[in-house]
Amino acid sequence: VEDMRADDELHRARIAGKRLRYLVEPLSAVIATAPAAIASMKVGQDLIGSIHDAHVFARTLRRLQRSAPAPSIRARTDLRLGLRSLTSRLNGRRTAAWRSFSEGWREKEFQALSANVHAIARELREIGGAGVEYGVDNLMAPHPEGGSSHHTTMDPLIEVDGDRAHFNAQFVVYQVRATSRP
Repeated sequence: VEDMRADDELHRARIAGKRLRYLVEPLSAVIATAPAAIASMKVGQDLIGSIHDAHVFARTLRRLQRSAPAPSIRARTDLRLGLRSLTSRLNGRRTAAWRSFSEGWREKEFQALSANVHAIARELREIGGAGVEYGVDNLMAPHPEGGSSHHTTMDPLIEVDGDRAHFNAQFVVYQVRATSRP
């Protein structure tokens, strides 16, 4: 994202980051670089969220300002001036959040985050089927007495193409109740 006015692009970047973070969070117990990647993603998401929130709120205040009635001759205050002042302060906050994002997080932290995500992808490829075993042992609820489940995965789970990585995952949890294991 190169422009703080690119609201749709910022929103898409935040959602993509959130999805990636949700994929990486369960791995933090088994992959050393995951916690740092998660922390960095949260910082980036918070900054983009601040930019977005200030934009939406300022837009609402501008709309209210346009529809606010002019003050009467006896009025001591003008609501429109207060709304204009709040809008200006929000625009300042948006600009400050953009600077923190673009000059701080994007320019300094994103490269390390990208390296961490690639390291996570490499480690997942190395773990292979052991990752499924870890998921069954640690992420699924225990089977009830007489219950069982079945899961199937297909390789590759991680596909890396230059600076892009695609993580294919399907995790279905279900319970089978029986008097004895099939």
